[in-house]
Amino acid sequence: MENKTDENPAFPEKKNRFGCLQILGIAVITVVIAGLIVAGWVKYNIYASEFRPTTLRPKEQKELEGKLAVLKESAEDGPFARRLPKRDDLPPPLEPEAYSEEGARREINLTEKELNALIANNPEVARRVAVVLSKDLVSIKLVVPMDEELPVL
Repeated sequence: MENKTDENPAFPEKKNRFGCLQILGIAVITVVIAGLIVAGWVKYNIYASEFRPTTLRPKEQKELEGKLAVLKESAEDGPFARRLPKRDDLPPPLEPEAYSEEGARREINLTEKELNALIANNPEVARRVAVVLSKDLVSIKLVVPMDEELPVL
């Protein structure tokens, strides 16, 4: 004698429902995943580590120095270069003059690595600031030291 549950109405077909343990398991897994995400965010944003200063290879350093020399030269020889008077001379009275960009090339093209290397000249700043360049965008990452007793919400 065979008992078939599909033929016998006394044994209705069991529907797949979640039990209490399955729901509790899903809730625990969700809480653990959310906790890991929050812990990662806090580690990355609240307790961020300092940046490593950028160093240039000798060829790159020479290239950067050339660019800076051109920039310095244009600033010293330009029409609005600041001329310091001798100590014995009195400065002449100021006269208004029209501002003009004629003949003044004030452009410098720096790569992301060169810019970060310039920042690395000051080691304290280099550990806390990093510049990221992309097309039409300049991003600055900054690590700001905070008081340990500062409440974090």
